Amino acid sequence: MIKRRCFLQTGALATGALVLPLPPQALASTPVLSSPKLLLHDARFPASSAFADALAASQGVPELRCLQVDGDITRLWCDTLHPLWQSAPAAISGVSGEDVLFCLQQLAVAYGLRLLEHQVLQHSGPQALVAWHIGPRQHRASILS
Repeated sequence: MIKRRCFLQTGALATGALVLPLPPQALASTPVLSSPKLLLHDARFPASSAFADALAASQGVPELRCLQVDGDITRLWCDTLHPLWQSAPAAISGVSGEDVLFCLQQLAVAYGLRLLEHQVLQHSGPQALVAWHIGPRQHRASILS
């Protein structure tokens, strides 16, 4: 069962609202999480689907699209991600199995995207459920100037 603390941390990750208190000299090299365009959840994990349902019910981010995968990202890639990333590299977040994350990481590199956050939420058999955020690496210094 997913714990409340993990749920709240993942919610912050999914909405791109993660803010870390840092000294001013650290601002130049600290990546900023951009707001995701998509939230992926893995149907193989009940906790992942419950998270997506709770986020959709709260309507915290109205423009955020929630999509489901079942371990195979082929349809997601062909129908959604490839066209999205061809037009403009966009951040995505998710709660899924490690295999889904691995595939997405490999595909993201070609579009200048990388894994910015990754947290194991629970272990389920041979695979872990992870919360993650993939996006462009941006620096606060370039955003503030």
